[in-house]
Amino acid sequence: MSFRDPLLNFHNQVGSFAHTIGEGVASSLGLARKLFHTQFHRQTMAINYYPPCPQPELTFGLSSHSDFGSITILMQDVVGLQVKKGDQWINVKPIPNAFVILIGDQLEVHAKPWHAKEHT
Repeated sequence: MSFRDPLLNFHNQVGSFAHTIGEGVASSLGLARKLFHTQFHRQTMAINYYPPCPQPELTFGLSSHSDFGSITILMQDVVGLQVKKGDQWINVKPIPNAFVILIGDQLEVHAKPWHAKEHT
């Protein structure tokens, strides 16, 4: 059995989902619903599997970072993701059959000037 067809289908479905999220973000900012369709074209998909570590106190994990893209759609099934709010790191509890949506640097930077200019 080929992994290609299910993977491409998943890629297309998640891309469609990202467009829907972008439309919601644009609408919430008072912008044209499909504005981000024309602004962000790149779609990257990474598949990583991080099995639970038997000795997590011996690991470093990733260094703190922000996502450089516009929207990250994360299917999180293990504990470990943290988000920074103010000066504190908060654990993100995995929810079965759910996605974690992260707003990346590109969307944050671009949305501010557009909102200030009130583009529609």
